Amino acid sequence: SLPLLKNLSIRKNHFEGLIPQTLSHCRGLQILSERYNQFYGSIPKLVIIGSPAPFQLHCLISQN
Repeated sequence: SLPLLKNLSIRKNHFEGLIPQTLSHCRGLQILSERYNQFYGSIPKLVIIGSPAPFQLHCLISQN
């Protein structure tokens, strides 16, 4: 669990497979950049308990 993680960039790493559901543990995540990998599936629903609204997550995803 990385509750303080705000920005995760894993671009151009040739990762492939399902988008990890464990991302839902990153409750402070605001920016997720997964460009130029071969991920598939849905982005995990982030369960935010006790967080002030509104919550915003910017996802930068492209498939090549």
